[in-house]
Amino acid sequence: EKGFPFEDSQTESDLNDLKVFLNPTDGKLSMFYKERLSTYFEESNGQLKVKETSKVQFSDEFIAYLNNAFNLRKSLFGTNPTPKFEYEFRLNPVKDALIEVKIDGQTITSEGTASTKLSFPAGTAAETGVFMSLASTSGTSSTSGTALPTNSSANSSSANVNTTNTSKFLQNSNVSSSSNEPLKFPGNWGLFRFIDAGAPQKQPGGEYLLTYNLGGKKVAAIVKPSGGDLFDKTIFRSLKAPQNLLK
Repeated sequence: EKGFPFEDSQTESDLNDLKVFLNPTDGKLSMFYKERLSTYFEESNGQLKVKETSKVQFSDEFIAYLNNAFNLRKSLFGTNPTPKFEYEFRLNPVKDALIEVKIDGQTITSEGTASTKLSFPAGTAAETGVFMSLASTSGTSSTSGTALPTNSSANSSSANVNTTNTSKFLQNSNVSSSSNEPLKFPGNWGLFRFIDAGAPQKQPGGEYLLTYNLGGKKVAAIVKPSGGDLFDKTIFRSLKAPQNLLK
């Protein structure tokens, strides 16, 4: 619960520690619940609650902690013993420019029109982090031949952008680079810093619209979680250790 993405911090949470604590097979919390707590709880509408017959009364904050922890576990692990969060990513075409994004070692360009299926975390041999660069500007056209909309035109288009559903991410201003220097988000959690920096706006279909400025070009991308939504930052921020276990 320390470090990014659990809090705004330059330091990062240790992904291996999270695996040891939370994995559904033999994680410390998973085993503690199975061996010591499961007899006191039952599930109702996807949430744990204390059985009416339980002689032990747990605090509301501890019950909330368990539910938040298992919600994160479900999104990050599914039923796997190791983390595996799947999502799709697409760069929109940019007029007279070729944008390249490398996500955990996999390269995606603005030439393509289809979404690329990816998973987090990166494999052991993969380069971690996200790097966005302006690959070419002269003599390069987008596949559609049309420029990206400005913020005002994008926000006014209800067919493409929904601004009424505020993202749960920390709303930073869009990352901007007037030079051709790439945008860099290194590290195991670089993907989530990259998403955060794109001022994500959640759309009705569950995907997020991301916007960046690179080399004077407006770059838009779409990212969509395939299962649980780890791009909703509250899934991390709500996990706070309780002060009291019992009432």
